[in-house]
Amino acid sequence: MTMNSHRVLPFILIFSLILILTVVGPANASSDFWVSKANLPVGWGTRPSIGPIGKAVTVSGQIYLFYANYTYLYDASTNTWFSKTSMPTQQSNFAVAACLGKAYVFGEESNEAYNPATDTWNSIAPMPTPRSNMEANAVDGKIYLISGLLPQDGHPGPTMSNVNEVYNAASNTWTTDAPIPTPVYNYASAVVGSKIYIIGGDAVSGYADGVAITNPCNLTQVFNTQTNSWSYEQPLPIPLANSGAGATTGTFAPTKIYVFGGGNIGDVYNFTQIYNPDTETWTLGASMPTARFDLSVAVVNDTFYVLGGYNDTYSTPINEQYFPSNYQANNQLTSPSPSVPEFPAWLILAVTILMFTVIILKRKYRMKRFYALTNKAFAIGSNREKLRLITIKTIVNRVTF
Repeated sequence: MTMNSHRVLPFILIFSLILILTVVGPANASSDFWVSKANLPVGWGTRPSIGPIGKAVTVSGQIYLFYANYTYLYDASTNTWFSKTSMPTQQSNFAVAACLGKAYVFGEESNEAYNPATDTWNSIAPMPTPRSNMEANAVDGKIYLISGLLPQDGHPGPTMSNVNEVYNAASNTWTTDAPIPTPVYNYASAVVGSKIYIIGGDAVSGYADGVAITNPCNLTQVFNTQTNSWSYEQPLPIPLANSGAGATTGTFAPTKIYVFGGGNIGDVYNFTQIYNPDTETWTLGASMPTARFDLSVAVVNDTFYVLGGYNDTYSTPINEQYFPSNYQANNQLTSPSPSVPEFPAWLILAVTILMFTVIILKRKYRMKRFYALTNKAFAIGSNREKLRLITIKTIVNRVTF
């Protein structure tokens, strides 16, 4: 008796298709994802008094991290850190921005510029209003220092400034633009086109005995550098301070703003909140693998490097790279590396068919021997034994075919 191979072949093909889809997966995944990278060269231990574990900025495609008075270069192409010339002045809670091929550091103590081409530092004109716990954002050769904390000078509570001061990198001079409507500090910020987005942060929520009480807010305050005017847009879904943010350019991923992490001691978050400035809507992305606050964000080719921060009372040297949804490199959608080796579909199909062919031939050979033995026994057996053999053959036929 021969096997009905035409009844088995469809099952082979279905199994092969399932195997191909499982192992190979979709060729162009469009979901966002995270990748672990080389840890920061600093960032271990308890929370220091110098504030956040550094501030990072991208200059000419390279990431520079400034921490206390240290300067580090991160080469994203080799996933390697290098030490560079230290900052002249050790500072904390400062702001950094890249402009005209240099990195600029703005703090209460001093303002300094770093030239990556020569690995040198020089002092620049001081801020008219010294502040801390703010961000610096560059637009068209100018750097905007918005709001932040004024020096405490013995004040019992936080004193915020609403000032919006503008540094001209070419002329090394300062001017003043329209003040922010709601002063904040420890906020996140990003630039899209000619607009600066001030997102969340700590804002005054009340007073007790004349002392300001601050809490994380959900405001999205937008400054238009061309019209020198402010507006409010859709607020954050989750009020946060001490977050980090950056924006895609539209080159490799759709233009959006991404806000990562945030919180404080006792409340640490791993949220990825995504803002579409065209539709003024918020969505949530893939959560950070490591929840953190006081982190820093650098953007390279529309991917985000989320660096350092605190996972509660302890600082962390974590460096994680985020790929937005629909990220395309060289006109190809990028997806995370599969956890199993990726083989061509034709090879998997061929191996699967070969495997089942061997199984079928092996079973066919065994069944041929079975029938030969049963036929021999049938020829010499009694009627009762013949009846038993007929019953066995019937059962085998039903099970096998």
